[in-house]
Amino acid sequence: MSAVLEVDDDGEVIGTSVVPASQHAYGSPRPPSLHGRSRSSPGHAGSRPQSVMSRSSGTSSYRTVELPSIPATTDGQVTYPNGFTSLTLPRAAVTADEARGPDLFSGHVDLAKSGLAQVTMGTISIIKGAAMVSKTPPTTLARSTSRLRRLSRSFTSSSNKGKETETPARLQSGVEHALAFTTSTSTPSKYGPSQMIVKIFAAGISELDRLVVRSKVRAKVDEGYGFVPGRAFVGKVLETGWEVNDVRSGDWVMGLTELSTSTSASKHSGTLAEYVVVDRTRVSRAPKPGLMLWPGASSGLTTEQIVTLPLVAVFAHRAIKTFPHAAVTMRRTVPSMSPPASPRKSRKGKEKEQVPPPQGLGKIKVLVVGAHTDVGDLVVQEFMLRDDLVVTVQVPTGTDVLVWEGLDTVEVIQGDVENVLGNLPNGLFVMVVDCVGGESVWKASRRVLDPRCGQFTSLVGDDPNAIPTRQAYTKSSLRSLKHAFIRSGGKTLGYEWVCPAVDIDTEGDDIRTNLAEITRLVEQGSLIPPIPRKVVMFESGMGAFKDGEDGLCAVKVVG
Repeated sequence: MSAVLEVDDDGEVIGTSVVPASQHAYGSPRPPSLHGRSRSSPGHAGSRPQSVMSRSSGTSSYRTVELPSIPATTDGQVTYPNGFTSLTLPRAAVTADEARGPDLFSGHVDLAKSGLAQVTMGTISIIKGAAMVSKTPPTTLARSTSRLRRLSRSFTSSSNKGKETETPARLQSGVEHALAFTTSTSTPSKYGPSQMIVKIFAAGISELDRLVVRSKVRAKVDEGYGFVPGRAFVGKVLETGWEVNDVRSGDWVMGLTELSTSTSASKHSGTLAEYVVVDRTRVSRAPKPGLMLWPGASSGLTTEQIVTLPLVAVFAHRAIKTFPHAAVTMRRTVPSMSPPASPRKSRKGKEKEQVPPPQGLGKIKVLVVGAHTDVGDLVVQEFMLRDDLVVTVQVPTGTDVLVWEGLDTVEVIQGDVENVLGNLPNGLFVMVVDCVGGESVWKASRRVLDPRCGQFTSLVGDDPNAIPTRQAYTKSSLRSLKHAFIRSGGKTLGYEWVCPAVDIDTEGDDIRTNLAEITRLVEQGSLIPPIPRKVVMFESGMGAFKDGEDGLCAVKVVG
């Protein structure tokens, strides 16, 4: 590709044009006509000769300039030639104040006018049902046609009664076919006083995001059209509202948007895009890319690793905050020095069986079920920061446990979840963290929990294949309330579900506060973010939703 510049006698550029390589003839480009003029054929009689090489005042000449190609991108190991780029040029020479609007409190900015973005931005969105959605109001002819169409349907409705339009079976197996890279979404131009516009550099996809996309794709034909998946992101701040005071333009931030639990194309989620508008309660300062996590590390922190922090580290941190602090004083009591517990009597005068305290006191023991998962590994890392704990991890048979070998504070048990829980002693752990989900895990864990202060925390819930909702969390909270006042089998157990659909944790902290604490741990070298199992470029982001894909996936939007 070449660029043709038209200059006058003084050397000033008076016109430009881009010439594709396909229009070059015999190795030399043919200059196109500029300013609406056309060239006449030399053999055409009676025509007025016009030449693009001459002007009414002075003469001009052409100069060909080769434009640089799109630079290749690399993640340190693999080079991606011609990666996604968003080449933007300002429409006119404007200042930053002119692009923001009449005043700083207007909440309006024209990113295209300032040259920071184009009028529309690239997104990965659901295109299923695009033909069923009309973007323009119907005309008179269209209304008449629709009436005739409804009239014709009324004659055939009796034969198709009770049948709804569903996605064909051949398309239900491949969810990625319902997604596509589009450039029709408008670039954000408005933001509230507590919101900010972030330019996304990387987005994170988990199994929960895949469940959300499947539910929208398998719904009615046009309900999920236009939905942009993805919740976690890392990027740079472009504009902030006047109430945002903890970050400013140009800062590296990470965040987590609200989970979309409905089947329609909700406004929630939407991080598989170039830009996103997000509230300040969901964004915090992120560790800078390139940060060395430990001395002598071969490479620094990447944006693909950072984006996993809001995706899984937030919920792992919230699970740690449910730790029963009363267990610290209870489990440090030596059994031989403590007075024997007096038997209690029931209402009928019969003595109840007193559950003896667990033996082998010293350090407190906690159990992490499913420590091989990404969120489970982060839970173990945060538990290891305490000196008074011994962490027992359950992993499937054949899992690589090299990372935990040689550690005095970590015990590894391999095997099936139910078999492992069935062979453990009674009342051995003060806390069980469930990272695999299922009601059977909760039922099997009640026996191994401390009868006085045991705490069960689930990161998945009773149904791992269901999208978590606020209604389901309310039901879980009632279960927690029940166990707080009713003793089951002589035990006082706590139950908590760290639900992704809830904005705050048990202590009332929002996502911004959780992310700030996680950033501090990462910068101190106390927490190592997981590495995504797969990294894809933005224009190929549909591959993160292929059937059979599992684990964390990072989508590189810029880089």
